[in-house]
Amino acid sequence: MIYIIGASGSGKSSLVAAGLVPKLTRGGPGLPSFVVRTMRPGERPLDRLAEKLEGSLAAPSAAVGELLVRHAPASSLLLVIDQLEELFAGAKATWSNLNAQTSGMPSVPESRTSMDSSRKQALFPSAARQRAR
Repeated sequence: MIYIIGASGSGKSSLVAAGLVPKLTRGGPGLPSFVVRTMRPGERPLDRLAEKLEGSLAAPSAAVGELLVRHAPASSLLLVIDQLEELFAGAKATWSNLNAQTSGMPSVPESRTSMDSSRKQALFPSAARQRAR
């Protein structure tokens, strides 16, 4: 998981929507092909998640696999959860229910949970050139 943390109004959602998601959708050398889904948890986060996965959360791994098959040649899912704090501020799903429903989700290998410098260069080449000066 990658968390983007900042003060309210600092542009976190804009960074993701205008920068990261379009770049990952286009792909590039060294990057997998992504299916991108964006959601806000709202009052029924599990229903929203099932809707975004286009499948049942009874078998989350299968839902992700089927989603990727329907969107071939995509090989990876990027799930962007905007306003994650909604889960803490009154969403009706309990943490135990959320954990139970998502326990079967495929885990991401550790090597994919952080963005190494080669991926940063692939995603943001102009920023890498500016740092090199």
